[in-house]
Amino acid sequence: MNMFMKSCVMTAAAVLAFSTAASAATVKWDMANEYQESSIHGQGQKVFSDTLMKESGGSVVVTNHFGGSIGYKSKEHFDAVGDGALPIANTSMGQVAGIEPIFLLSSLPFLVGSADDAKLLWEVAKPHYEAVFAKHNQLLLYASPWPPAASGQRSRFCPPQISRARKFVRGMPAVQER
Repeated sequence: MNMFMKSCVMTAAAVLAFSTAASAATVKWDMANEYQESSIHGQGQKVFSDTLMKESGGSVVVTNHFGGSIGYKSKEHFDAVGDGALPIANTSMGQVAGIEPIFLLSSLPFLVGSADDAKLLWEVAKPHYEAVFAKHNQLLLYASPWPPAASGQRSRFCPPQISRARKFVRGMPAVQER
């Protein structure tokens, strides 16, 4: 497991350990995922749930539901968690972009061209994602790596709007401090 994913899981485990410290009971969650277990989303979710159980000493148990088997599509996850119908879900943010515009960020084509760029974009955008989740009484636990939008494109086409977006992201204060 890479250090980025491990730190995200450790943060989630620490938050959960704090919130469940008063109770000795085991917390059991059903975690929805529209993607198959073999997908990058599924594999990341397995790492998350396994690490969470290990780090919590078995006090937090996540039952993974892949392939939409729990009955919710990705675009329904955010509202289902917010309404309490699901305790936790693994969702591609582009699927819920109609809820908040920031959720479209990771699906913009040509915005990042490498894993390092994607990590930098995540570092800059994370506080904004967290604010949106908090506004909807939810907590962002982790993010999964995903191939960049349009990464399969062989074209060097890059519209002026994308060039401006890249300059904007690189010009943000958190990026300048690096």
